[in-house]
Amino acid sequence: LGYSRDPMARAEPLELPRFLPDLLTLLRHPFLDGLDVRLEVQPGLPAPVVRRGRLEQVLLNVLVNASESMHGRGILGLIARRATAPG
Repeated sequence: LGYSRDPMARAEPLELPRFLPDLLTLLRHPFLDGLDVRLEVQPGLPAPVVRRGRLEQVLLNVLVNASESMHGRGILGLIARRATAPG
């Protein structure tokens, strides 16, 4: 994982259909063992412009916290879809 805090790192478009499965594969054995991890990525989802290392760090924190609270049992869903603002 590249969770460096390089101030020179630039935000770039990130293809979530490729990025998320790769990230989950890296995290599966150290952090997600015992969980049934389900990933859903909305077809045609535009690539968000993000700093890859920052997004990896945020998702690592969220997934590890979820795994710990689930005590290594159950279904963990990760869904990426376009959100719409209310109103």
